[in-house]
Amino acid sequence: MELQNNIYNYECTLKKVLSSYKVRQISLWALDMCGVLISILAAMIFTLNHCYLFKPDPTEIARKKAQKAAFTVIDDYHMDFLKNEKIAKFLYVKPDMDYLKSVEQDLPEDIKKQFSISYSSYRYLEFNPLGVSKGAALKWLADYLHIDKQNVIAIGDNYNDVSMIQEAGLGVCVAGGAQDIQAISDYVTTVDYDQGAVKEVIEKFILKGEK
Repeated sequence: MELQNNIYNYECTLKKVLSSYKVRQISLWALDMCGVLISILAAMIFTLNHCYLFKPDPTEIARKKAQKAAFTVIDDYHMDFLKNEKIAKFLYVKPDMDYLKSVEQDLPEDIKKQFSISYSSYRYLEFNPLGVSKGAALKWLADYLHIDKQNVIAIGDNYNDVSMIQEAGLGVCVAGGAQDIQAISDYVTTVDYDQGAVKEVIEKFILKGEK
């Protein structure tokens, strides 16, 4: 019961935190510079409350529908409709990690300096505003709530989770995560998310002293 009460209290606190947090944005200029590659890659642009899909394949549309996310498919890539929007994130989409890594390597340095770049779901090359990452968010939230990072657990399985796994006192990689992510983690679960990885971590590291 204590655990449930703590979760509820943190959820209430987070609502207040997130409602006042100033969201960093991607400049339209930087986004437009990256738009050149959309002639060969599918892409997604996220504003604060909507997702725009450029040249999506049917599986991407199915994913968005399953997530019940607000999205619009755009056939012709242009930036005019975004000039008054707050742009939160930009992604290239291709289920080929080697190809996406080669895209990042070939980007001009002045573009790379505009973004925090990472990978997710083994199909996305992500561009976030500079300084934005899960690790930075974890540090900021721990500081805000006056929680020592050594008492924070982060659980992930993909490359955009790496900064969070490294920042937390206990960084956990889920079974099935990439080998190089497992290598930098403090603990690797015996099961994946669908089989109860989070449950395993809670029972092993949080509830172990309550039995």
